[in-house]
Amino acid sequence: MTSYLLAGPAEEPVSLAEAKAYLKVDDSAEDGLITTLIGAARLHVEGVTGQALLAQSWRVVLDAWPENRMVKLPVTPFMAVTEIMAYDDNGGGHAVPLAQFLSEPDRLLLPDAVAGMPALRARQGIEIDFTTVDRARKAAKASFQERHGVSLTFLPFLARAVALALTDF
Repeated sequence: MTSYLLAGPAEEPVSLAEAKAYLKVDDSAEDGLITTLIGAARLHVEGVTGQALLAQSWRVVLDAWPENRMVKLPVTPFMAVTEIMAYDDNGGGHAVPLAQFLSEPDRLLLPDAVAGMPALRARQGIEIDFTTVDRARKAAKASFQERHGVSLTFLPFLARAVALALTDF
């Protein structure tokens, strides 16, 4: 299984202004470095935890459907499968109907027989496109703002992801 990032997040979990305020940096001489470090930190946390901190679009490429009828997605939680394409021996793409698949937060569950499937080419015959979402923060954002009078940032989620990753090692 190979995975590709199709579209990254529209913004980083921490803005340049927030990072500069935390670092107590007043000028713009280091803006490029700080912006790069914010992105690198997000990528590292996502890589270690396998959890997407922000909405992203991904593609998983398979040679064939797994025998256990379950596709474990490399980046979770996922919001929706947007497209499944199956490629025949001639390289022609065939859209596979999505309604027949079930999902869990970290996997796609296959039916007993997948409808709309051509005879697959030998390598990379199936492409699954899906989107991830920062569901927990979005769900708690409004009530947190109302209760505490400040915006809910990504810091508690980053801290939790790092703590969970550290317990694995």
